[in-house]
Amino acid sequence: MDSQSNSTPVPTVQIGEEQNTPLPKVMDGNIGGHLVKAVDGREVHRFLQSKKDYSSWMKDRIKKYGFVANIDYVVFTQIGENPSGGRPATEYLLSIGMGKELGMIDRSARGREIRKYFIAIEERQNAQSARPISLAEMALQNAQALVDMERRQAEQLTELVAQRADITAAREDIAEIKQAHTVLPKMPSDCEGIERIRARMNDLYKLSVPVVDKIMRDSPLAPTIRVLVRNPHAEGVHNAGFAKKEVSAIFKRFVSECVHSAGKLYTHPYIVGRFQLVKGGDE
Repeated sequence: MDSQSNSTPVPTVQIGEEQNTPLPKVMDGNIGGHLVKAVDGREVHRFLQSKKDYSSWMKDRIKKYGFVANIDYVVFTQIGENPSGGRPATEYLLSIGMGKELGMIDRSARGREIRKYFIAIEERQNAQSARPISLAEMALQNAQALVDMERRQAEQLTELVAQRADITAAREDIAEIKQAHTVLPKMPSDCEGIERIRARMNDLYKLSVPVVDKIMRDSPLAPTIRVLVRNPHAEGVHNAGFAKKEVSAIFKRFVSECVHSAGKLYTHPYIVGRFQLVKGGDE
């Protein structure tokens, strides 16, 4: 494990008949982007001598006591081949705070011992961090803070540029649609707008407005806009026109794919929940 540098000297413990059992090594580890004192979860499991296999034990403790990934622990896969065959083993790097809690909830002599061990390490760490920092350390901290601030500003700038690019692309798409369709003063006889489609599909199949809109606007069956028609009641606003034959074919296919549920209620993969539909012969 790369983070095993600067590990804390490991004392041994004598409990019952077990002698010279090493306590887990404490090391510097990266959890959630922060360098903290950490411990290998497998060593904690080994010291506590749980009868459960390591993976099941760790998953059970995480679920039961609400430990949070990237705050209390990180999960990683051990690099290299698994000696027992199969996929590489899943490993857990724990904060010593989590290790301390695991010892407390174990309710055993070993649990109390490992908890005291982690508390002692925390106290020693706190005592070291409480000392006055030197001018060199202060300068280093200030430099690091400046680097972090510049990095955040660069990330924000990159995100802003991406957002502006998305807006520009959307505007270009709208412009292309407008250029592709000549705006007509009225709807051609072979086309119809959404209001007419809603009414027609209700007359034919008793389909509701939400179902019609879902098929027309947000489904793989959605038809192509054939024309744009000037809205006489709103300057600069255009209504979309769709080919009647295409719309009729789409809804004929949709109705044929619907599955009967009960009474006049049907289901379809593109619609959430059941909806009313009257096929030919249902009435």
